[in-house]
Amino acid sequence: MPEDSPSWKVFGYTAIGLTVPTVLIMCLGAAFGSSFTTQATWQAGYDDNSIGGVFGAALAPLNGFGIVLSVHDLMLTFSF
Repeated sequence: MPEDSPSWKVFGYTAIGLTVPTVLIMCLGAAFGSSFTTQATWQAGYDDNSIGGVFGAALAPLNGFGIVLSVHDLMLTFSF
C-alpha cells in the first residue's frame, strides 16, 4: 500500500487478512477434533502419531494431493 493510505484502510485490510484464514483453520480443526473418534483410520492415526496422524489420515483419500498438503503444512509449521 502507498505510504499515504488512510489508516482505516490499512487496519481493515490487516484485520480481514488475519481473521479470514484464522477462522477457516479453526473450523477445520474443530471438524477434525469432533469427528476423529468416529473415523477408525483417524483414531488409529491419532493413537500412533497424535494430531499429525489425524491430519495424515484425513488427507490420505486425496492420494498425491494429500501428501502435497501435508508437506506444505509441515513447511509452514517449521518456517516460523
